[in-house]
Amino acid sequence: MKAINLLMFLLFGVSAAVQYNDPDPLAWILAYAVAAIACLLSVLGRLPSYLPIAIGTLAFVWIGFLVPQLFEVSASVQWEEIFQVFRMTSLSVELWREIGGLLIILLWMIVLIRANRTR
Repeated sequence: MKAINLLMFLLFGVSAAVQYNDPDPLAWILAYAVAAIACLLSVLGRLPSYLPIAIGTLAFVWIGFLVPQLFEVSASVQWEEIFQVFRMTSLSVELWREIGGLLIILLWMIVLIRANRTR
């Protein structure tokens, strides 16, 4: 579990680092940075139980705000646009990528919550 948490720490850290050119970089840098910190604290055995709960809850709520925007945009998106092209081709692509990032954060926080409970 420590090795996987170190990997997630690095992935969340890199994700935070590449947000500088995002339209709203501070929010995304913070989102990925706090997820990275939670992973590092877990590796060190110092993860407070409330932290992944708080981060996961915020990610879940944030997703709840983004999903309705997908219906407002109502543009069809090709999966290739989301995963194979690095530039933003449309607002729909950006929303799908943001929701995907938040889902990864949410799912990993659930893993950390479960791992914390078994300790």
